[in-house]
Amino acid sequence: MAKQIIHKYEFTPSTRKVKFFDLIRRERILIITNVTTNQIIYSFGDPSFGATAFTQDTTNKTTELTLTFDTTSMSATDKLQAFIESDSNFIRPDKTYTDPVSKFRVSQPENLIDTDFEYGLQSTKWETLELIKNIPTFFSRNGDEDIDISSITTTANSSEVRVTCAEDHNLVQGNPIIVQGTSKSTANGGFVVTRIISSTIFTYQAKAPLANTEEIKETYTQIFLGSIYQGTEFKLENLNGIVTDNAVPSKLSVNTQFPLGLAENTSLFLTNSVGQKVVNFTAGASNVTHTNFNNIGTTTQVNVATGELNNWNYGAVNTHNYIPIHDPSNGLVVKWFTAGTDANKRTITINTAGGVETITFNDSPHGFTDGQYIVYWHGDGNGAIGGLTDTRPYWVRVVDANTIYLTLSGPTSTNRVNLSSYGSFNSVSRSCFVTAFDPVQAFTSSSQEQLRFNSVVPLIANDRNQRVIMNYTTTGGLPYMNNSDNLASYIDTSSTILFTKNVQVINNETRCQFAYTPNGSTRNISTGTVNGAMVLIEPDPTANSIWFANHGLNSNDVIRFGSSSSSVPGGLGRNYYYRPEIVNANRIRFQYFNQTYIRNLTSQGSLSATLDISGYSAVDNTDRINAQQSVTASPTTTTYAVSVAAKSGGSGNAYYIDGNEAPALTLTEGNTYIFDQSSASNYGHLLRFSTTNDGTHGGGSAYTTGVTE
Repeated sequence: MAKQIIHKYEFTPSTRKVKFFDLIRRERILIITNVTTNQIIYSFGDPSFGATAFTQDTTNKTTELTLTFDTTSMSATDKLQAFIESDSNFIRPDKTYTDPVSKFRVSQPENLIDTDFEYGLQSTKWETLELIKNIPTFFSRNGDEDIDISSITTTANSSEVRVTCAEDHNLVQGNPIIVQGTSKSTANGGFVVTRIISSTIFTYQAKAPLANTEEIKETYTQIFLGSIYQGTEFKLENLNGIVTDNAVPSKLSVNTQFPLGLAENTSLFLTNSVGQKVVNFTAGASNVTHTNFNNIGTTTQVNVATGELNNWNYGAVNTHNYIPIHDPSNGLVVKWFTAGTDANKRTITINTAGGVETITFNDSPHGFTDGQYIVYWHGDGNGAIGGLTDTRPYWVRVVDANTIYLTLSGPTSTNRVNLSSYGSFNSVSRSCFVTAFDPVQAFTSSSQEQLRFNSVVPLIANDRNQRVIMNYTTTGGLPYMNNSDNLASYIDTSSTILFTKNVQVINNETRCQFAYTPNGSTRNISTGTVNGAMVLIEPDPTANSIWFANHGLNSNDVIRFGSSSSSVPGGLGRNYYYRPEIVNANRIRFQYFNQTYIRNLTSQGSLSATLDISGYSAVDNTDRINAQQSVTASPTTTTYAVSVAAKSGGSGNAYYIDGNEAPALTLTEGNTYIFDQSSASNYGHLLRFSTTNDGTHGGGSAYTTGVTE
């Protein structure tokens, strides 16, 4: 089956109808998307995006759907994208690839054309394949440069062939080679290097034992470096086509799908790259990973506590773009709390009795010093505590570590602000008291344009990117915030977000100018009125995010956002598709799947709504079978040529193995090693073994177990 996009259609949004100018069965219509508004209006697998009616006009050959989805707000000129399931895809090749009778042009691998008319083999354009019954063998020619060889010798009754090179061969055991032009046909063909004797000598196994010890290199003998022909395989009869008898050494029985015509004693090389390595497994076993996608499906409720602390986030949705800076070491204190009528949720106790009004923080100490200047923010969606005004500055009078009262008359005044109620709490955003700075003078001269504060303002002197916000009322004519709900809509380009510049500290007082961008143009100080307060802020690290506990998402996933209410957080669309930006293991931000910027959450939506995300997340490293297993190598036979000659240093004689004086040999149990003493130099020198270094000359004795002389 193949997916096909429909280009001929008629969209009538006022009646929720889509007409296709073809006869299409209902079960073949997959999905219809309004690409102008980026909304899915029909999906075969979702009843809420289905169709209430389906009709076909066989005379005019049209198909019409009446959609469940409400399209009345859309335009008839909106572009739609409709996918259906068709039986096949139609393709039409370019004329370059067809002959005069419209058949595909094809050629066999043997039919090669030198298209740029250069002569000689070229590794980038030519490949030599060896064929057995028209099936490519394991090896292919790798380039046209041969190995510079001095001699190729054989040993009587052995299949081992020794190659001596005129220069370093740079080969390793297992390298494939192509040999051609020797005097022995069984030594010609594709082989692998079986032993490295030295940097200029290596061996390979001929196709059969050779009768004589002789030189087989001819005038036109060549050896080329080969490569594995990856596309070739011997088809096995079934999944268990290779069976071991579990003996030591073991025998492998191979059942092939077709006869191969192999003769007895034919050499075969079994490696992971040229055949199938079969490991029996059971679906669902621990060594099998087959799950490609994890189903993403989780929910959250807007006004249920997430358990987060020391920030705006009490419930799931965080609309605030900024957060006040909490840095007690620099005198910046933020005390978070919840108020409202629900005694089980609020973290403060208010004494409303006249003349003794206090606020006690039940969860932890407040951290303020007596006489400190602060601002009250009730947080997005909350109602202010009775008697307090959102964004208004106050002075703190400390009763004890957990209790304060507020005054409007100065840092030492005992005239308390009257408190009448706990206000309201929406169970989504916390409230806070935050350290503020009191401007006492405004300099309106064009040569100054400054505010003077009666204390040292921390951080701003060394940070031109420090954001501040004016609160409550006019301060030098600068923009100010009088509703903390606006922290959900303010961004860095909003005029209310200011940046300090040209900071001076004189006699423990701070003077500074302001700009709309870091070190930007100085803002005009237009009035001498300084009744507001300044608060230092920074971007909220969890801004515009929603809590989905242990969401398990990746940044490249695509999810659909849903809600039990039509009133969703501002900036998101119900049943729209998004890519998540991962804030942490429990919070995500949203961006349209075809865009790169994050959606700004400007409101919390329905407070009691249940929000959900759904989709599929790709799983890494799947469709794998852990095929680790122990493999016992088949026994081999190796022949060493033994001769006796004078030591290269000192007196006496020494054994020479393959022409090398007393080399160290590594012998593997189970293999057969032949020490050929046919050289006349061995006369009178018996070859014995010992478990002691240097044998009887080193104080040891000859090894005689199983030895016959």
